[in-house]
Amino acid sequence: MRVSRLLVVSYVYCMLLGCASAHHIQPNAQYKTPTKPVMPTTQIKKNPIAVSFYPKGKNPGTPYTVIGEAAVSKYNASGIKRQDAVIHDAMRTLAASMGGDAVIDVKHTNKSVVGQVIAWNARVFV
Repeated sequence: MRVSRLLVVSYVYCMLLGCASAHHIQPNAQYKTPTKPVMPTTQIKKNPIAVSFYPKGKNPGTPYTVIGEAAVSKYNASGIKRQDAVIHDAMRTLAASMGGDAVIDVKHTNKSVVGQVIAWNARVFV
């Protein structure tokens, strides 16, 4: 009984100590490290179901901007091969989280599926 109380008290103490760590420390302004430019986070979250796929050699025919590259492994963490539908769903979800509308130049390698994530250019009507 005493040991369990000691364990509970030490666990609570550690949890409180961990919560109170470096949240209140203000960094010195002269020692800030430079940051890389990042994509704006104000973009609208895209729906993964609306993401299109264009295999290597197919052109979407609409003006677009390349956002980045998406790669999904053909094998899960335990080494079991994933089904194609699972790979495409993961690719769609990844592209949508990047703000993409489509994935072009989809290539299958031995271990992964790789494609360029693109976003359609906004059309301005005058």
